[in-house]
Amino acid sequence: MDSPPTSPIGADSAVPERGWFADRGLGHERFGIILLLILSGFLVSGFDQEGVARIATAGLNALILVMVFRETGIARSSSRVVTLVFVGVLSLLLVSLVDHREASGGVVWTFQAAIAIAIAVAITARILRHRRVGLQTVFGAVCVYVMVGMAFAFVYGGLQAIMGPQVLQVNDGGDVDPLYYSIVTLTTLGFGDITSPEVLVRRITMIEAMFGQLFLATMVARLVSMFGREREEVDAA
Repeated sequence: MDSPPTSPIGADSAVPERGWFADRGLGHERFGIILLLILSGFLVSGFDQEGVARIATAGLNALILVMVFRETGIARSSSRVVTLVFVGVLSLLLVSLVDHREASGGVVWTFQAAIAIAIAVAITARILRHRRVGLQTVFGAVCVYVMVGMAFAFVYGGLQAIMGPQVLQVNDGGDVDPLYYSIVTLTTLGFGDITSPEVLVRRITMIEAMFGQLFLATMVARLVSMFGREREEVDAA
């Protein structure tokens, strides 16, 4: 009598459903692909956002949104799929029609920050349900970490659009990149090439730096130490 097939490391025993928007099952998600798409978006956004680069950035953002809805199991509800399509189309229209550098661009930045936070919350809720900590659990945690950095970047961009270009200042006089500033702050590298004279922005920067340090030292480090083990085993140890 053949023995039942074993699940891969980090996968829960539930058999994933079939279909594009079906719930793949806990531990069977593809958070690694989502992380790759996010990092690809980082690289593409480094080019002048005109023509092909702008379309590529919008396309990657929409694909990330779709993948998150799929891999977290949210898309099983038809009403939520409609919401997904509406939010995705609306976000693409806002990004393409509004100049981020104008005061009205603050609405776009705020909208994008809300989407980034929603993605981080959805992935967090999913990985916290994993009974066994595996590769996809760790990838999911890293996705959350990066999405929080993007959310803060959108906040900085929004403040700059509303309050003026003085919100972030580059020491050598070059172009300001809120995403670069946010990730450097989140990872506590602190190169010092971009600073802010605004007290509010400095306070937000402090909060982001503290979050980044605590998240790596607690959430990610904890998951890595539990890799390949059942949560019950760790709790009983």
